[in-house]
Amino acid sequence: MTFANPVAFLGLLAIVPLILIYLFKEHTSILAVPSMLFWRKLEQHPQASKSLSLQRFLSHPLFWIQLLILLVVVGALAEPQWEQSARKIAIVMDVSASMQTRESEGSRLDLAKEQAYALIDEMEPLDRMILISVGIRPEVVFGFSTDKKALSSAVDSLVATDTSADIDGIFSFITSLGDSSESIDVIVLSDQSLDNRIGSAANAAFRFSSRVVGSTGENTGFVAINQQVGLAGIQGTSGDLLLRNYVPETRSGTLLLSQAGETIMEAVVDLPPSASVPVRIGQLVGDGPVTAEFRIADSLDVDNQVVFLPTTISMPSMRVWTSDDTFSSLCRQLDGYRVTVRPPETADKDDEQFDINLYDGIQPDSMPPGGVVVVDAPGNGRPNLEQGFYDWKSDHPILNGLVLDGISLAGASAFGDIPGWSEVLAQTKTFPVVFSGAPDGHRRVVMSLDIAEQLDNPSALLILLKSLSWVNPKSAATESHIRTGEIYTYIVADTVNHVEVVSPRGVVRTVTPIAGAIAYSDTYDSGLYEARIGGETRYFVANMLDPEESDIRVFRRSNTQADERISSSTQAAVSTPYWRIFLWLFLVLITIEWAMDFMRRETTQPG
Repeated sequence: MTFANPVAFLGLLAIVPLILIYLFKEHTSILAVPSMLFWRKLEQHPQASKSLSLQRFLSHPLFWIQLLILLVVVGALAEPQWEQSARKIAIVMDVSASMQTRESEGSRLDLAKEQAYALIDEMEPLDRMILISVGIRPEVVFGFSTDKKALSSAVDSLVATDTSADIDGIFSFITSLGDSSESIDVIVLSDQSLDNRIGSAANAAFRFSSRVVGSTGENTGFVAINQQVGLAGIQGTSGDLLLRNYVPETRSGTLLLSQAGETIMEAVVDLPPSASVPVRIGQLVGDGPVTAEFRIADSLDVDNQVVFLPTTISMPSMRVWTSDDTFSSLCRQLDGYRVTVRPPETADKDDEQFDINLYDGIQPDSMPPGGVVVVDAPGNGRPNLEQGFYDWKSDHPILNGLVLDGISLAGASAFGDIPGWSEVLAQTKTFPVVFSGAPDGHRRVVMSLDIAEQLDNPSALLILLKSLSWVNPKSAATESHIRTGEIYTYIVADTVNHVEVVSPRGVVRTVTPIAGAIAYSDTYDSGLYEARIGGETRYFVANMLDPEESDIRVFRRSNTQADERISSSTQAAVSTPYWRIFLWLFLVLITIEWAMDFMRRETTQPG
């Protein structure tokens, strides 16, 4: 025991005046006696007066109560404190995909939560606990606290993600939280055993232990996607979906592919024991997301569903109307487009639709659906004699980063009336040269430049390529396929100051570009993500395709594992102010003293 205010013990000097008060205090009461003879003889004894006074107050109960009150008050003012050992405990919860495995009593995460609740209930009043979750990376869920209710609520809020677990990162993360003056007991609740890793993380300030949750479960599911361009440039996607059977026996299931709510493929797949099997998917027509699901009995459904985008590698179709052999040869060499070249006088076919329509020297009376680019557009007959551009919108996606001063305007003709939907992108001092717009939702670019005459000029070719990409954003989008938990990056124009990303669950987050690119890291949900960039929408997919995390087998428990209460080795001294209890005791004693004095006065009868 220690005292925070030992000076208060000087208050014990008040015992002296308390004794003096009782020695010299006259305690008189009227009594009727038959004779004073013996009283007078007693008073003549030399020690009678003092002995009687001393005997009176030593046998008086109020004296002892008041003395005890004085001692309690002095003890309370001295603030006695007791040193007790307190534990620092870290609970590490695995929230990776395999914790979604169903057991007879619930999921593995549910079992881990029950163990966490038990550890919280075992806390002593001075113990402090921290809650850490481990998915793609360790994160503090709730800092060191003695509040059992708050800690339990934090455990209850944990949800398993579709990512793997960075188990090895736990040790360095915990070490960063440590203090050389205190020890921490670290308990890892996971369906993986850490016994073979704890030895390398031995540290005097930390004591690691692991408790394996779960006992059953084998899994069969997707572990990879290998997309390939359709053969012979046919629009669509073909490739392999790699299925892994972790069970040491043959498994059979049904592979379903759906697009836009309709089943486009259904096949029975037999998987050999403990083997990976590539399943070839056929040609997919359309640009919507495709969901592949492998339905199999007794599977854990952790990674039995993946999503992918056919447009990731599909080529947009482009029809070119031209009679110029040079321009025709140029268009046929464009990478990433399926090009159909036809003379201007060729009639359209009724069932034909193209993503992009490119007109060379032709201004059609009615624009077809889809993107339209017009080069070397006929003007109003007035030649443009100016030598160069006067102004251009360098912040527009088509002209961004281009130097137009070197492009020749020889042969370019001035436009007539500019449509109301148009925005002039480049002009001379007197005439527009390039304009664009999006009437009826279809993008258009019209320019008076003859690209075929300027094939040696990089800027001229870039205007054509960037115009084709702009009128068909789908072809310009670089839809990505990543694993859950990985960072999705995308380069955006300098004019874009924010990007909205919608997760598969519908959660909208705003990302601010840095150095012309976005880096989106909240990809913990499997499925299709929507990125809204300016007026465009692009997509990317995150799937749970981790072979190690998909290997949901029975993990062997350690022989030394026990679920008994932790016997902490920490010896952190915590001073607790118990002196407040003395104040309550003082109030009780003074109440008793008042009651006894009141009763004494009531029972004393004057003679």
